[in-house]
Amino acid sequence: MKQNGKRGFGIAKCAGALLVLVFLLLTGMARPAQAAVRLSPKSVTLIKGQTQVLKVTGAKEKVTWSTNNPDVAGVSSSGKVTAKKKGSATITAAADGEKLTCRVTVEEPYISHTSRTIKVGGTAVLKVYGTSQKVTWASSAKTVATVTQAGKVTGKKKGTSTITATVLGKKFTCKVTVEAEGKSGKSGSSGKSGSSGSSGKSGSSGKSGSSGSSGKSGKSGSTAKKVTLDRKTVTLTTGETAELKATRTGTTAKLVWSSSDKSVATVTQSGKITAKGAGKAVITVKAGTVEATCRVTVKEPEIADMIGQLLELLGEGSSGKPGIGTLGNLGNLGSLFGL
Repeated sequence: MKQNGKRGFGIAKCAGALLVLVFLLLTGMARPAQAAVRLSPKSVTLIKGQTQVLKVTGAKEKVTWSTNNPDVAGVSSSGKVTAKKKGSATITAAADGEKLTCRVTVEEPYISHTSRTIKVGGTAVLKVYGTSQKVTWASSAKTVATVTQAGKVTGKKKGTSTITATVLGKKFTCKVTVEAEGKSGKSGSSGKSGSSGSSGKSGSSGKSGSSGSSGKSGKSGSTAKKVTLDRKTVTLTTGETAELKATRTGTTAKLVWSSSDKSVATVTQSGKITAKGAGKAVITVKAGTVEATCRVTVKEPEIADMIGQLLELLGEGSSGKPGIGTLGNLGNLGSLFGL
């Protein structure tokens, strides 16, 4: 009897231990595994001025955000990234003892023309520079002007249309004016301009002078209208200037100058460019319906260059030591430092 009692006690003990083990296993399986800390996206490309919110999942602690290049991209305490200027930056999210990163690339695209004038049936090609992203083109009035996804614009009928290039949601526009096709000269019409000039009746049946059939003179011998610039690209540092020279052919129309981005570079009506801030702009000169362009790149001055210019502006004193220079030079210090 004692042996049976001991055996029964042992079985009960084992059964109890088994129940405890099963309970532990079940509760352990029911407990969800801790989620891994993740950051999304891990890389992003933005246009200057755009924003992107980064998200961290699986973190128990508060996330701390930082950027290694605040001049290019800043980040708020909530993970909102703001693109400031062209370049790249690394955004870091720290939480639960981990550091996760997102690479941010900032681009500064610009369109080759902000306005164009073409004839019905004529074409022009627009381009967007400064981006590696896909560009989508659209026309506001396809009956006036169409545009392909390569940026080729074709004039359909007289009128105006806005051509829009979209890059990562950022829109760049060009106003296209379509003019009627040029008509050939009418000298000699109705047989009124013969080679001899007398009553315009020379030529068969009095209907055609020597200038062409049906008395209508053609365009043979005429010079095509165009305007050209002495330079297609210019690179400057902030505060510097450059002169562009325009040459007209076949036209005496007034030259009209313009800049696609005055915060980067301005231009006078004599073609003088002034660099205002880092970036890129397109300088356009028009002569009637024809035009030419120059791409301008403006960079910030290097520290060594700034020191050299500063010493040059200050000049030398009578003792041979650096002096204060002239009041005129002191007035130029503001432009040197972008003030």
